[in-house]
Amino acid sequence: MPLPDADSPKSSNVYIQLSSKQLGSLDKASFDLVQDPVFLNSASEDELRRINLVGQATNMQSQSGPIPGTAEGISVTATDAGTVVAYKPNEGEVYQLIGASVGVKYTGQSSVLLQLRDDSTSVSIELSDSTAQGEPFPENAFISPIYITKELFLQCTFVGSGSGGTGDVRIGVIRVR
Repeated sequence: MPLPDADSPKSSNVYIQLSSKQLGSLDKASFDLVQDPVFLNSASEDELRRINLVGQATNMQSQSGPIPGTAEGISVTATDAGTVVAYKPNEGEVYQLIGASVGVKYTGQSSVLLQLRDDSTSVSIELSDSTAQGEPFPENAFISPIYITKELFLQCTFVGSGSGGTGDVRIGVIRVR
């Protein structure tokens, strides 16, 4: 049954490109590709509704929370050489930070900062203020939810009173849009 007040689905670019895919086998790359040529205007309304329908049916998008099968565990090492990008999603994607831990390897006083960063500013969340190994991210430090986008991404900075230290940071994220 076609969408109400819609042109025939036979002319739909969404269905033409995805006709060889089964519901459970659609991957993110194919879904993202079919969205690319669609403009946000009234002439594209039927295609936008079809994209939403396919996205909901395949769990490639969500109207109400995390998208199943999109959780990722990321490991990065911050050194006294500077700051590293911990996680930066692709354009148009939104991820939620769901957990983090740090293991500091250093003989002096050190810490690792997990920062939300845009092009001009950052907000730091301190993971550890000592050289303890594998301390979990403190529960009371989370102001949840923390969303990550291409424009507002996560970076890590190692801060030590000497040189030669590292901070191994592990974070968990899940896609919400």
